[in-house]
Amino acid sequence: MKYDGFISFLEEKNYSETTIASYELVLNQFFSFLRQLYKKKIELYEIKSKDIRDYLSTQGDNQKAISTINKELAILKSYFDYLWERNKVPIDPAAKIKRLKVQKHLDISLFYEDLLKVKELVIANTNYTAKRKALFILAMEGLKASEFKFKKDDVSIIDDRIKINLSNRVITLDNIDASIFLEFYYNNLLNESEYLFTYTDSVNNRIIPITFMGIHYHLKNIQKDYDINQDLQLTTIRKALCYYLYINKKLAVQRIALIMGIEEQTVSIYLSKLTKSMKSI
Repeated sequence: MKYDGFISFLEEKNYSETTIASYELVLNQFFSFLRQLYKKKIELYEIKSKDIRDYLSTQGDNQKAISTINKELAILKSYFDYLWERNKVPIDPAAKIKRLKVQKHLDISLFYEDLLKVKELVIANTNYTAKRKALFILAMEGLKASEFKFKKDDVSIIDDRIKINLSNRVITLDNIDASIFLEFYYNNLLNESEYLFTYTDSVNNRIIPITFMGIHYHLKNIQKDYDINQDLQLTTIRKALCYYLYINKKLAVQRIALIMGIEEQTVSIYLSKLTKSMKSI
């Protein structure tokens, strides 16, 4: 039975087809997240509260609104309550997880100047692969998870510079950043995928574009290796970069929007919340 009879239970409760489809979508996403995280099928009794919190965190990194994340939490709470009521799990891992509060201000947990120091250490780390180094270099350019799915044909090599054509902007790398990226680029140039950042799907044994969890894995290892107390996530880096460009580099909103590949209005709202947050410290 689908999700241990949960979908049938919703149908019996006369939930609409649209609502049931939304429940099923969230459950599909959640269990896909667990498979990528653990590289195997996880039994229901093995699921912990931390797994649910980590899943919700990844949804935030995927730029989902807090209201949307809270809806997904409500769905997971309903599902695990259903399982617990029927003795399918020994404890309800979602029971004590609270809804996220809508933030009036955006908090900067890491400053870009500090991340630049971490970047130097990452580049110098002889135990790191060129892939991890290249990934962090691009994360420092403010890439979102979806932007890592660019193709090899999107990369141009002009003298000692690298240009990467993304959907809303062009990333330019030079000096050591370009050298490291080139090493990674040539290492992967001849594999069968048209995408540069990839991983091998262990289930189907095929090369596919890198997922959010793949990026998350590398950032978590960097965070651990350099004792970074705050969560090192793509959104953390993007917030730090936006604030740095505005405060330290004195760039106009229009220029920041161009650099980060987002709308000017988005930058204005973003900076307004960030600066208010800093004034309250």
